[in-house]
Amino acid sequence: MRFMARKISQGTSVKRPIMIVLCLSLLSIMLSYQNCAESSLDESEEVETFSSFSETAVNAKFDTLGYMSCSDMAEADPSAYFSFRAGAYDNGGLELSNTVASASDISASNQQNLQMQFSLRRASDFVLFSAQATPAEGRDFANIMPLLGDAKVIERLSQLESGERLKYVPNSNLARQRFEGSLSFLNSEFLAQSVRTELRNGAYLALTFNDSTGESATRPAGPADLAAVPTPTEDSTDGASPAAAPVVSNKEVFGTGLKVTFKQGNTAQGNATRVLASVQEEDLRAKNPQGQWTCPADMVFKIVRQIDADAVKSNGQPYVNCNRETDPAILDDKLKKVRRVLRVEDWWVDMTNQCIIPKTGKAGQCYGNQTDIEYANGSCGGAKACAHFFSVCIKTS
Repeated sequence: MRFMARKISQGTSVKRPIMIVLCLSLLSIMLSYQNCAESSLDESEEVETFSSFSETAVNAKFDTLGYMSCSDMAEADPSAYFSFRAGAYDNGGLELSNTVASASDISASNQQNLQMQFSLRRASDFVLFSAQATPAEGRDFANIMPLLGDAKVIERLSQLESGERLKYVPNSNLARQRFEGSLSFLNSEFLAQSVRTELRNGAYLALTFNDSTGESATRPAGPADLAAVPTPTEDSTDGASPAAAPVVSNKEVFGTGLKVTFKQGNTAQGNATRVLASVQEEDLRAKNPQGQWTCPADMVFKIVRQIDADAVKSNGQPYVNCNRETDPAILDDKLKKVRRVLRVEDWWVDMTNQCIIPKTGKAGQCYGNQTDIEYANGSCGGAKACAHFFSVCIKTS
Protein backbone atom coordinates (compact mmCIF):
# COMPACT_ATOMS: atom_id res chain seq x y z
CA MET A 1 0.00 0.00 0.00
CA ARG A 2 1.43 3.38 -1.00
CA PHE A 3 0.69 6.46 1.06
CA MET A 4 0.62 9.46 -1.22
CA ALA A 5 0.68 13.20 -0.83
CA ARG A 6 -1.44 14.60 -3.58
CA LYS A 7 -1.48 18.27 -4.49
CA ILE A 8 -4.93 18.84 -5.92
CA SER A 9 -5.15 20.51 -9.29
CA GLN A 10 -6.14 24.16 -9.13
CA GLY A 11 -7.66 24.18 -12.60
CA THR A 12 -7.28 23.00 -16.14
CA SER A 13 -5.68 25.86 -18.04
CA VAL A 14 -2.01 25.07 -17.46
CA LYS A 15 -0.58 21.80 -16.15
CA ARG A 16 2.96 21.37 -14.97
CA PRO A 17 3.66 17.88 -13.64
CA ILE A 18 5.93 17.79 -10.65
CA MET A 19 7.39 14.70 -9.05
CA ILE A 20 7.53 14.51 -5.31
CA VAL A 21 8.98 11.70 -3.27
CA LEU A 22 7.67 11.17 0.21
CA CYS A 23 9.78 8.93 2.39
CA LEU A 24 7.65 7.16 4.94
CA SER A 25 9.03 5.50 8.00
CA LEU A 26 8.13 1.98 9.05
CA LEU A 27 7.94 1.73 12.82
CA SER A 28 9.19 -1.40 14.50
CA ILE A 29 11.30 -1.62 17.65
CA MET A 30 13.28 1.34 16.34
CA LEU A 31 12.33 3.92 13.70
CA SER A 32 13.99 3.61 10.32
CA TYR A 33 13.12 4.78 6.84
CA GLN A 34 12.65 1.71 4.67
CA ASN A 35 10.35 2.71 1.88
CA CYS A 36 9.41 5.68 -0.24
CA ALA A 37 6.16 6.41 -2.01
CA GLU A 38 6.37 8.42 -5.23
CA SER A 39 3.46 10.31 -6.64
CA SER A 40 2.99 12.62 -9.58
CA LEU A 41 1.52 15.99 -8.74
CA ASP A 42 -0.23 18.33 -11.09
CA GLU A 43 0.00 22.06 -10.54
CA SER A 44 -2.09 24.44 -12.57
CA GLU A 45 -3.71 27.84 -12.51
CA GLU A 46 -7.34 28.67 -11.97
CA VAL A 47 -9.33 31.86 -11.50
CA GLU A 48 -11.88 31.51 -8.72
CA THR A 49 -14.91 33.68 -8.01
CA PHE A 50 -15.45 33.84 -4.28
CA SER A 51 -16.90 36.73 -2.31
CA SER A 52 -15.14 39.96 -1.47
CA PHE A 53 -14.81 38.98 2.20
CA SER A 54 -11.22 39.07 3.41
CA GLU A 55 -12.01 36.39 6.01
CA THR A 56 -14.35 33.44 6.18
CA ALA A 57 -17.82 34.25 7.44
CA VAL A 58 -17.68 31.55 10.10
CA ASN A 59 -15.37 30.04 12.70
CA ALA A 60 -15.28 26.26 13.11
CA LYS A 61 -13.69 24.19 15.87
CA PHE A 62 -13.46 20.55 16.92
CA ASP A 63 -13.61 19.67 20.62
CA THR A 64 -13.05 15.89 20.55
CA LEU A 65 -10.55 13.67 18.72
CA GLY A 66 -10.59 9.88 18.80
CA TYR A 67 -7.88 7.63 17.34
CA MET A 68 -8.17 3.92 16.59
CA SER A 69 -4.93 2.15 15.63
CA CYS A 70 -6.58 -0.79 13.81
CA SER A 71 -4.91 -2.02 10.62
CA ASP A 72 -4.82 -4.85 8.07
CA MET A 73 -8.56 -4.56 7.58
CA ALA A 74 -9.63 -5.22 4.01
CA GLU A 75 -13.24 -4.41 4.94
CA ALA A 76 -14.51 -2.31 7.80
CA ASP A 77 -17.86 -0.97 8.94
CA PRO A 78 -17.33 2.83 8.67
CA SER A 79 -19.57 3.46 11.67
CA ALA A 80 -17.54 1.22 13.97
CA TYR A 81 -14.03 1.40 12.55
CA PHE A 82 -11.97 4.47 11.68
CA SER A 83 -8.50 5.86 12.20
CA PHE A 84 -9.45 9.37 13.30
CA ARG A 85 -12.85 10.69 14.25
CA ALA A 86 -13.11 14.39 15.12
CA GLY A 87 -16.24 16.26 16.08
CA ALA A 88 -17.92 19.09 17.96
CA TYR A 89 -20.06 17.84 20.83
CA ASP A 90 -19.34 20.27 23.65
CA ASN A 91 -17.54 23.61 23.27
CA GLY A 92 -16.78 23.25 19.57
CA GLY A 93 -18.90 23.80 16.47
CA LEU A 94 -19.74 26.48 13.92
CA GLU A 95 -20.37 30.17 14.64
CA LEU A 96 -20.46 33.44 12.72
CA SER A 97 -17.22 35.42 12.62
CA ASN A 98 -16.84 39.18 12.99
CA THR A 99 -16.77 39.46 9.19
CA VAL A 100 -20.52 39.31 8.75
CA ALA A 101 -23.41 41.06 10.40
CA SER A 102 -25.84 38.17 9.99
CA ALA A 103 -26.00 34.64 8.61
CA SER A 104 -27.99 35.88 5.62
CA ASP A 105 -24.83 37.61 4.37
CA ILE A 106 -23.39 34.18 3.60
CA SER A 107 -26.16 33.27 1.16
CA ALA A 108 -25.59 36.57 -0.65
CA SER A 109 -21.92 35.72 -1.30
CA ASN A 110 -19.95 32.98 -2.98
CA GLN A 111 -18.97 31.74 0.46
CA GLN A 112 -22.26 29.87 0.30
CA ASN A 113 -20.40 27.22 -1.72
CA LEU A 114 -17.76 26.56 0.92
CA GLN A 115 -17.69 23.08 2.40
CA MET A 116 -16.10 22.25 5.75
CA GLN A 117 -13.68 19.36 5.33
CA PHE A 118 -11.59 17.16 7.63
CA SER A 119 -8.37 15.68 6.21
CA LEU A 120 -4.68 14.98 6.75
CA ARG A 121 -2.51 17.72 5.21
CA ARG A 122 1.15 18.62 4.99
CA ALA A 123 1.98 21.72 7.03
CA SER A 124 4.20 23.47 4.49
CA ASP A 125 1.68 23.74 1.63
CA PHE A 126 -1.48 21.92 2.81
CA VAL A 127 -1.17 19.14 0.25
CA LEU A 128 -3.72 16.42 0.97
CA PHE A 129 -2.37 13.02 1.96
CA SER A 130 -4.20 10.12 0.36
CA ALA A 131 -3.94 6.36 0.80
CA GLN A 132 -4.36 5.95 -2.97
CA ALA A 133 -3.82 8.07 -6.06
CA THR A 134 -7.40 9.34 -6.07
CA PRO A 135 -8.61 10.74 -2.74
CA ALA A 136 -11.86 9.20 -1.54
CA GLU A 137 -14.47 10.70 0.75
CA GLY A 138 -14.84 8.66 3.91
CA ARG A 139 -11.27 7.44 3.70
CA ASP A 140 -8.93 10.36 2.93
CA PHE A 141 -11.28 13.24 3.71
CA ALA A 142 -14.67 13.87 5.26
CA ASN A 143 -17.08 16.63 4.30
CA ILE A 144 -18.75 18.02 7.40
CA MET A 145 -22.35 19.25 7.47
CA PRO A 146 -24.00 20.84 4.38
CA LEU A 147 -22.52 23.81 2.50
CA LEU A 148 -22.28 27.06 4.44
CA GLY A 149 -24.98 28.54 2.22
CA ASP A 150 -27.45 25.70 2.80
CA ALA A 151 -30.80 27.11 3.91
CA LYS A 152 -30.88 24.98 7.05
CA VAL A 153 -27.35 26.03 8.02
CA ILE A 154 -28.24 29.70 7.54
CA GLU A 155 -31.43 29.24 9.54
CA ARG A 156 -29.70 27.47 12.43
CA LEU A 157 -26.82 30.00 12.51
CA SER A 158 -29.37 32.82 12.68
CA GLN A 159 -31.01 31.21 15.70
CA LEU A 160 -27.84 30.82 17.78
CA GLU A 161 -27.65 32.66 21.07
CA SER A 162 -24.48 34.49 22.06
CA GLY A 163 -21.72 31.98 22.82
CA GLU A 164 -23.54 29.07 21.16
CA ARG A 165 -22.06 27.02 18.31
CA LEU A 166 -23.85 24.95 15.69
CA LYS A 167 -23.23 21.20 16.04
CA TYR A 168 -26.11 19.61 14.15
CA VAL A 169 -28.18 20.35 11.05
CA PRO A 170 -31.05 18.14 9.82
CA ASN A 171 -30.02 16.81 6.42
CA SER A 172 -31.08 14.06 4.02
CA ASN A 173 -27.43 12.94 3.95
CA LEU A 174 -27.20 11.39 7.41
CA ALA A 175 -23.40 11.45 7.33
CA ARG A 176 -23.48 15.24 7.14
CA GLN A 177 -25.95 16.04 9.88
CA ARG A 178 -23.45 16.26 12.70
CA PHE A 179 -20.32 18.36 13.06
CA GLU A 180 -18.19 15.24 12.75
CA GLY A 181 -15.83 13.55 10.30
CA SER A 182 -13.82 10.33 10.11
CA LEU A 183 -10.64 9.31 8.27
CA SER A 184 -9.85 5.64 7.69
CA PHE A 185 -6.30 4.44 7.00
CA LEU A 186 -7.03 0.83 7.93
CA ASN A 187 -5.79 -1.21 4.98
CA SER A 188 -2.35 -2.11 6.30
CA GLU A 189 -0.07 -1.66 9.28
CA PHE A 190 2.45 0.09 7.05
CA LEU A 191 -0.19 2.65 6.07
CA ALA A 192 -1.24 3.20 9.69
CA GLN A 193 2.38 3.67 10.75
CA SER A 194 3.01 6.01 7.83
CA VAL A 195 0.14 8.23 8.91
CA ARG A 196 1.52 8.43 12.45
CA THR A 197 4.95 9.25 11.05
CA GLU A 198 3.59 12.11 8.92
CA LEU A 199 1.79 13.54 11.93
CA ARG A 200 4.87 13.17 14.10
CA ASN A 201 6.78 15.09 11.41
CA GLY A 202 4.36 18.03 11.60
CA ALA A 203 1.40 17.25 9.35
CA TYR A 204 -2.04 18.55 10.34
CA LEU A 205 -5.35 16.92 10.95
CA ALA A 206 -6.98 19.88 9.27
CA LEU A 207 -10.45 21.41 9.33
CA THR A 208 -10.60 23.58 6.18
CA PHE A 209 -13.13 25.39 3.99
CA ASN A 210 -13.16 24.03 0.44
CA ASP A 211 -14.83 25.40 -2.69
CA SER A 212 -17.43 22.84 -3.71
CA THR A 213 -17.79 24.39 -7.17
CA GLY A 214 -14.13 24.12 -8.19
CA GLU A 215 -12.48 21.38 -10.20
CA SER A 216 -11.12 19.86 -7.02
CA ALA A 217 -13.40 19.49 -4.03
CA THR A 218 -10.40 18.83 -1.79
CA ARG A 219 -8.49 22.09 -2.29
CA PRO A 220 -8.78 24.41 0.74
CA ALA A 221 -9.68 28.07 0.36
CA GLY A 222 -7.37 30.86 1.48
CA PRO A 223 -7.21 34.66 1.46
CA ALA A 224 -6.51 34.84 -2.28
CA ASP A 225 -9.76 33.01 -2.94
CA LEU A 226 -11.76 35.63 -1.10
CA ALA A 227 -10.32 38.63 -2.96
CA ALA A 228 -12.69 40.68 -5.09
CA VAL A 229 -12.97 39.44 -8.67
CA PRO A 230 -12.76 42.17 -11.39
CA THR A 231 -15.76 42.46 -13.66
CA PRO A 232 -15.39 43.45 -17.36
CA THR A 233 -17.13 46.67 -18.38
CA GLU A 234 -19.41 46.98 -21.38
CA ASP A 235 -17.65 50.11 -22.69
CA SER A 236 -14.27 48.47 -23.03
CA THR A 237 -13.06 49.17 -26.58
CA ASP A 238 -9.45 48.13 -26.58
CA GLY A 239 -10.23 44.42 -26.72
CA ALA A 240 -8.16 43.74 -23.64
CA SER A 241 -9.24 41.01 -21.27
CA PRO A 242 -10.29 42.03 -17.76
CA ALA A 243 -7.68 41.67 -15.05
CA ALA A 244 -7.44 38.13 -13.75
CA ALA A 245 -8.38 37.30 -10.20
CA PRO A 246 -5.53 36.23 -7.93
CA VAL A 247 -4.19 32.75 -8.51
CA VAL A 248 -4.94 30.66 -5.45
CA SER A 249 -2.04 29.74 -3.20
CA ASN A 250 -2.38 26.73 -0.93
CA LYS A 251 0.36 28.15 1.29
CA GLU A 252 -2.12 30.27 3.22
CA VAL A 253 -5.52 28.80 3.95
CA PHE A 254 -8.37 29.32 6.36
CA GLY A 255 -9.15 26.76 9.00
CA THR A 256 -7.87 24.96 12.06
CA GLY A 257 -5.17 22.32 12.31
CA LEU A 258 -4.50 19.71 14.98
CA LYS A 259 -0.91 18.57 15.51
CA VAL A 260 -0.77 15.31 17.43
CA THR A 261 1.87 13.08 19.01
CA PHE A 262 1.69 9.41 19.95
CA LYS A 263 2.92 7.10 22.70
CA GLN A 264 2.87 3.39 23.50
CA GLY A 265 -0.32 1.94 24.90
CA ASN A 266 1.58 -0.46 27.15
CA THR A 267 5.15 -1.53 27.81
CA ALA A 268 5.09 -4.63 25.61
CA GLN A 269 8.43 -4.96 23.87
CA GLY A 270 7.93 -4.28 20.19
CA ASN A 271 4.67 -2.36 20.66
CA ALA A 272 4.37 0.66 18.36
CA THR A 273 3.24 4.12 19.45
CA ARG A 274 -0.49 3.63 18.90
CA VAL A 275 -2.03 5.99 21.46
CA LEU A 276 -2.69 9.74 21.29
CA ALA A 277 -0.29 11.55 23.62
CA SER A 278 -0.99 15.24 22.92
CA VAL A 279 -2.93 17.61 20.67
CA GLN A 280 -1.90 21.14 19.74
CA GLU A 281 -4.48 23.27 17.95
CA GLU A 282 -3.34 25.95 15.51
CA ASP A 283 -4.90 28.54 13.25
CA LEU A 284 -3.84 27.39 9.77
CA ARG A 285 -3.38 30.91 8.42
CA ALA A 286 -1.50 32.51 11.31
CA LYS A 287 0.10 29.24 12.52
CA ASN A 288 -0.45 30.38 16.12
CA PRO A 289 -1.57 28.04 18.94
CA GLN A 290 -5.22 28.12 19.97
CA GLY A 291 -7.05 26.46 22.83
CA GLN A 292 -5.96 23.72 25.20
CA TRP A 293 -6.38 19.95 24.80
CA THR A 294 -5.90 17.03 27.16
CA CYS A 295 -5.41 13.32 26.44
CA PRO A 296 -6.35 11.56 29.72
CA ALA A 297 -4.65 8.29 30.61
CA ASP A 298 -8.00 6.83 31.68
CA MET A 299 -9.39 7.37 28.18
CA VAL A 300 -7.04 4.85 26.55
CA PHE A 301 -8.62 1.46 25.75
CA LYS A 302 -7.28 -1.85 24.48
CA ILE A 303 -9.24 -3.16 21.51
CA VAL A 304 -10.17 -6.78 22.26
CA ARG A 305 -11.57 -9.27 19.77
CA GLN A 306 -14.86 -10.96 20.70
CA ILE A 307 -13.32 -14.42 20.62
CA ASP A 308 -10.52 -13.35 22.97
CA ALA A 309 -12.94 -11.72 25.41
CA ASP A 310 -14.68 -15.12 25.70
CA ALA A 311 -11.53 -17.26 25.88
CA VAL A 312 -10.05 -18.74 29.06
CA LYS A 313 -6.55 -20.01 29.80
CA SER A 314 -5.75 -23.59 30.86
CA ASN A 315 -5.84 -22.44 34.50
CA GLY A 316 -9.39 -21.20 34.05
CA GLN A 317 -8.48 -17.53 34.10
CA PRO A 318 -9.73 -15.21 31.36
CA TYR A 319 -7.43 -14.82 28.38
CA VAL A 320 -7.91 -11.08 28.73
CA ASN A 321 -9.85 -9.16 31.37
CA CYS A 322 -12.48 -7.35 29.34
CA ASN A 323 -16.21 -7.49 29.90
CA ARG A 324 -19.24 -6.83 27.73
CA GLU A 325 -20.68 -4.11 29.91
CA THR A 326 -24.07 -2.56 29.25
CA ASP A 327 -24.05 1.22 29.54
CA PRO A 328 -25.74 2.53 32.70
CA ALA A 329 -28.95 4.51 32.38
CA ILE A 330 -27.06 7.67 33.30
CA LEU A 331 -23.58 8.00 31.81
CA ASP A 332 -20.79 9.57 33.81
CA ASP A 333 -18.73 12.33 32.23
CA LYS A 334 -15.93 10.06 30.96
CA LEU A 335 -18.23 7.53 29.32
CA LYS A 336 -20.18 10.39 27.73
CA LYS A 337 -16.97 11.60 26.08
CA VAL A 338 -16.14 8.10 24.85
CA ARG A 339 -19.66 7.59 23.49
CA ARG A 340 -19.32 10.75 21.40
CA VAL A 341 -17.06 8.83 19.02
CA LEU A 342 -17.86 5.17 19.77
CA ARG A 343 -21.45 4.30 18.94
CA VAL A 344 -23.32 2.22 21.49
CA GLU A 345 -24.56 -0.06 18.70
CA ASP A 346 -20.97 -0.79 17.63
CA TRP A 347 -18.93 -1.27 20.83
CA TRP A 348 -19.05 -2.54 24.38
CA VAL A 349 -16.99 -0.28 26.64
CA ASP A 350 -15.42 -1.64 29.83
CA MET A 351 -14.37 1.48 31.73
CA THR A 352 -12.93 -0.53 34.65
CA ASN A 353 -10.49 -2.59 32.59
CA GLN A 354 -10.11 0.16 29.96
CA CYS A 355 -10.93 -1.99 26.97
CA ILE A 356 -13.53 -2.13 24.22
CA ILE A 357 -15.07 -5.08 22.36
CA PRO A 358 -16.68 -4.78 18.92
CA LYS A 359 -20.32 -5.83 18.68
CA THR A 360 -20.03 -6.59 14.97
CA GLY A 361 -19.18 -10.16 14.09
CA LYS A 362 -17.24 -9.37 10.93
CA ALA A 363 -13.88 -11.02 10.40
CA GLY A 364 -10.75 -9.16 11.43
CA GLN A 365 -12.14 -6.99 14.19
CA CYS A 366 -9.14 -4.63 14.08
CA TYR A 367 -6.40 -7.28 13.74
CA GLY A 368 -6.90 -8.58 10.21
CA ASN A 369 -5.85 -12.20 9.89
CA GLN A 370 -3.78 -12.19 13.09
CA THR A 371 -5.21 -14.39 15.82
CA ASP A 372 -2.50 -14.43 18.52
CA ILE A 373 -2.66 -11.07 20.28
CA GLU A 374 -0.46 -9.84 23.13
CA TYR A 375 -2.85 -7.77 25.22
CA ALA A 376 -0.55 -7.58 28.25
CA ASN A 377 3.05 -6.40 28.51
CA GLY A 378 4.85 -9.37 26.98
CA SER A 379 6.89 -9.26 23.77
CA CYS A 380 5.00 -8.81 20.54
CA GLY A 381 5.56 -8.29 16.85
CA GLY A 382 5.75 -10.80 14.04
CA ALA A 383 3.63 -13.89 14.68
CA LYS A 384 2.31 -12.50 17.97
CA ALA A 385 0.47 -9.29 17.24
CA CYS A 386 0.78 -6.25 19.47
CA ALA A 387 -2.43 -4.87 20.96
CA HIS A 388 -4.30 -2.09 19.19
CA PHE A 389 -5.73 0.83 21.12
CA PHE A 390 -8.45 3.43 21.03
CA SER A 391 -7.70 6.79 22.65
CA VAL A 392 -9.55 10.09 23.08
CA CYS A 393 -8.38 13.69 23.48
CA ILE A 394 -10.66 16.51 24.63
CA LYS A 395 -10.50 20.27 24.14
CA THR A 396 -10.72 21.97 27.53
CA SER A 397 -10.67 25.65 26.50
